Amino acid sequence: MTNYNILCCDGGGIRGLLPAILIDKIAASTSLRSNTSLFAGTSTGGIIAIGLAAGLTTSDIVGLYTNSCSSIFSSSPASSIPEMDAYIKNLVPSQYQSNKIADTVVGIIAVADSAGTGIPQNLFSAKYANTSLQQLLSGKFGTTTVGDPSVKPMFVTTFQLYDSTTQQWSPTSIDNLEGSATTGCSLVEAALSTGAAPTFFPPYNNSVLGYCVDGGTFANNPSLFVLAKALSLQNELSSIRMISIGTGLTTSAVPSSYFGGATTGPDLWGTFQYMFPQNPTSTMPSELLLNLLMDGSSVVNDQQTAAILGSSQYLRINVPLSEQVQLDDCSVVQELTDAADQYWNANQSMIVDWVNQNFV
Repeated sequence: MTNYNILCCDGGGIRGLLPAILIDKIAASTSLRSNTSLFAGTSTGGIIAIGLAAGLTTSDIVGLYTNSCSSIFSSSPASSIPEMDAYIKNLVPSQYQSNKIADTVVGIIAVADSAGTGIPQNLFSAKYANTSLQQLLSGKFGTTTVGDPSVKPMFVTTFQLYDSTTQQWSPTSIDNLEGSATTGCSLVEAALSTGAAPTFFPPYNNSVLGYCVDGGTFANNPSLFVLAKALSLQNELSSIRMISIGTGLTTSAVPSSYFGGATTGPDLWGTFQYMFPQNPTSTMPSELLLNLLMDGSSVVNDQQTAAILGSSQYLRINVPLSEQVQLDDCSVVQELTDAADQYWNANQSMIVDWVNQNFV
């Protein structure tokens, strides 16, 4: 019986540098790439999967992070200041303009134009336009479609905001597997659809699926989702092997003491506190709700996939990180590189042995 080998990568923005480096190292020591039956991923991991399926070198994929981070995450918001101003004015009716809270809200527009200070820029706009990312991807993939014969089997997650058939939103995939309805998407569209992280990038208008957002909204670790897909293609469970690579393991928590603050008590946990918590501790991501949902699904999907496949069929690789790393923090490229190198040096023998024995 021939194995069905899946290489699966989590979402995590710039932290995608971790799986990119590790894949580069594993591929140099094993037949990882040639033995992979399906490249899968979510968001930044989806872009890695697309790159591998399209034939990019592993070093080229690493370069996407080390050389292009600052251009991808530029300081320009997706919407213009006049657009944000109109949005705010729509929130605050004119009869309340004299109210102190309303005056503050209207005044935010000036702060929103200065990146990195005051009220978060992505309160009234996607933090970044996707123009730079689209240009970068177009340079790598051109107009190649998902269904092009040159593209190896791939599976990336996205969340379709409106399915015209069911008239509702739908978690889904863009893939070139049997029965896929998305083979007409370009690889660039697939990457922008899986990587449209809420509040960071605007929803992407996919030519096949319509507007889509990041697949991390439901499967930041897509291991269980892609396992279900592999089984639906009539692969025997015993034939499936999976390497699942995370984007860094951090200690995330909201300590009990945090709720005792004058402006952080549980009664004040409305939309703003969940999205942009005041005075976050070192263990709290600044995008609290987004990270809460993504981290939770990643852990559960890992546990469930491991329980189904077992240790000889499933390997989870996730580099420990000493502190929180935001999706768009380009200042940590060297820190992530060092963490990946340190992890590899400590675990190389175990990883290479597992791949050589099981991913065949």
